[in-house]
Amino acid sequence: MSSAPPVGVFADPSTRVLALPFAALDLSAADATPFTNGMPAASCEFARINLVAGATPVSAPMFRDVAGHVAHETGRDVMLVRTGLHPETLDPVRVEIALNAAGDTIVLTDMSFYRHHDGALWLVPASNSAYLELTADGLHLHTVPPFVTWFERGDGLCRAAAEIVRLLRRRSAR
Repeated sequence: MSSAPPVGVFADPSTRVLALPFAALDLSAADATPFTNGMPAASCEFARINLVAGATPVSAPMFRDVAGHVAHETGRDVMLVRTGLHPETLDPVRVEIALNAAGDTIVLTDMSFYRHHDGALWLVPASNSAYLELTADGLHLHTVPPFVTWFERGDGLCRAAAEIVRLLRRRSAR
């Protein structure tokens, strides 16, 4: 696992939140290629896992449909993290994913970070839908949730939210 996520130097809290999925995806600054093409500033492309990732503090409608459009145009999976100005303290962090599946694009919105008790990082929807596991191999789509009960779901959501808050506080102190 890499020790220095490619977003470590950015002052924008929304961009610093990307350190959470980047660590799970085992990405480093050496893997990143700057990418804009309609995505927020400081977005990166990671050819090794076929992913474009970016973050923004603004809510929809800004960047509406951009994940699906970029996935369709580039043939890559796209992750757009929406953080608000105060990630997980006042504003819930939500993720939009666009998966490139054999020429078709599957768009998943309103996903939340979920930290499984075994340490794995997932993206889970607000209701029953598809679930995504983030590993060093990329994004993995599942139809079975990583939790059994809604209490387990809540615990995993809280673990991920606490990580985001700690991540921001640790970096802000520098």
